Formats: sequence, structure tokens, C-alpha cells
Amino acid sequence: SPNVPVIREAVESDAAAILHLTDVIFDIHHRALGTIFRGDTATLSSELRLAMPHPDHVRFVAQEGEDIIGFVEGYGESREGHLVLQDDRWYKIDTIVVAEKFRSRGVGKKLMAAIERFARDRGYRRIELNVYAFNETAIALYTELGLVPVELTMSKLLPVGE
Repeated sequence: SPNVPVIREAVESDAAAILHLTDVIFDIHHRALGTIFRGDTATLSSELRLAMPHPDHVRFVAQEGEDIIGFVEGYGESREGHLVLQDDRWYKIDTIVVAEKFRSRGVGKKLMAAIERFARDRGYRRIELNVYAFNETAIALYTELGLVPVELTMSKLLPVGE
């Protein structure tokens, strides 16, 4: 039977593995949406700050043996005094990725459970994330975990030179 990954908060020594997984997710998005996502992610990820200046920022990793096989990160957001929208406070899941050979084994669910617990323990009443429409596997996972679509961004490429 497959090993059960340990879910824990990331530490500095996880940085290289996290950056590698970040490259994986950037590559998936670039291949699906090259008009939006750059392909030269090696430069991007090497400059990616591993510390984010957001309230309640956290990054959890899934570790199996010596290997980091996935991570999730998020942070708190809030809105006050908007003309139309209610004052609100929510927890934004910024990134979640599981290495390809470890997918469909419940690792993503465990990472999501850890970050939901973290957010709930800090008084957040909801979580939010963005997912691109091509990512049907992720959409299925999020739906299974009880997330529902709230806002839909639609896009159209305009012809050049007409």
C-alpha cells in the first residue's frame, strides 16, 4: 500500500522542493494557456519570494519519506467600506499542487483539510480560490470538498491587425 504522507508546515529547507513544484504548476498552466502564462518560469520561480507579506500566510507541505510531494499555501484577505460589496474577511488559497505521480491518492484532500483547519482556527468563515476552466481534475476535487463557483471570468482573444 502507498505510504501516507505527513502534512506539516513548510520550513526553509523545503524551499527547493516547493520551487520545483511551482515550476510544475506554471508549466501545466503555460501549456494550457500560453496566451496568459509565460513559459520562462525558471526565472520566475527563482525570484519567487517564499515569504509573503499577507496576514495569516501559511504554507503546508505533504512529505512522503524524504520527498516533498505537494504543497498548499494561502493567506487572509478582507474588505471594508466598499460601495457595493459587504465588509468581509476570507481565507484565500493561493496555490495547491501535488506531484503528478502522487495524484489521485488523497494528498490534495489532506493539504486542503490542513489549510481549512488553519483558516478556521484563525476565525475565517470561508475559503476562496481561483481555478482555470481547463483544470477539470482540480475543479472536481474542489467540488467534492464543497467549494462552489461564485464568480466566472470569461475571456476572448481579439484578432490582430484587422
